[in-house]
Amino acid sequence: MEELEVLGPDGEAALEETAATMASLLGGCGSDSPVPPSCDDDDHGHRNSGPTHRDDGASSPEEPEAWDFLHDPVRIHEPLAGNTSDDVEIGNQIWNAGILLARVLDEGLLPDPYRTSMTHILELGCGTGITAVVAARSLPSSVRITATNFHPSILATAMRNMDANDVADRVDVRQLDWNDPPSSDLAEGVDCILAADVVYDHRHARLLPDVMRRIFRASSAPVGRVVILNRIRDQFLAHVAEFEVNMARAGFKGGWQWVDELFGDAWKGERR
Repeated sequence: MEELEVLGPDGEAALEETAATMASLLGGCGSDSPVPPSCDDDDHGHRNSGPTHRDDGASSPEEPEAWDFLHDPVRIHEPLAGNTSDDVEIGNQIWNAGILLARVLDEGLLPDPYRTSMTHILELGCGTGITAVVAARSLPSSVRITATNFHPSILATAMRNMDANDVADRVDVRQLDWNDPPSSDLAEGVDCILAADVVYDHRHARLLPDVMRRIFRASSAPVGRVVILNRIRDQFLAHVAEFEVNMARAGFKGGWQWVDELFGDAWKGERR
């Protein structure tokens, strides 16, 4: 599980500037916005019982971490969870934005027509698979769910967690390289893309809008919708702003709002 750092004064100022840029590009934000969040303000997990820890600070892969949700508890294996920037290690641990996106699904906080018209959800950067697990538990059985990642080790973790939570028959775990066009069978019928905490590199800001555009072009769905929940960090504010610009250039329309506007002040604190 990630540790939270305090957003410093410089980061607060940069955050305000980035928010103003996104509001200008996308037509404003706030609780009146009809679209789901693309940025999160605060993040606190709803952990039922913590993971065991080794002396090096990483979670024990033998002991899954338990999380309480409305639609049954979820238990997630989290191998290699530590504090390095290695891509595989990043993907093999639980991140707060993923927990909050799972809660958005679990508590039915997606507005119409997202909530009522989804037939095939595809998650980008599924990591441990916690969002896909909760989606399988909380959404109608008619909704197809595909969880994707690139690294085989991360995909193995996601499949292990589907099995651990008895949703392997509901979630199709697939490999997807953001640099390559998606296969037709992967994209078929996708009308909603989910992602959490995926904009932390300038390459993501460039690749993500393009891969989402390609997925929707390969899909037979008449309309494609995107739900991205991203944690705000000092060092990645420029990437988030660049991502929003590239989304608009790719033809996506929408807005954004703070996560505490969905969950209330109980989710707002000193850390972001």
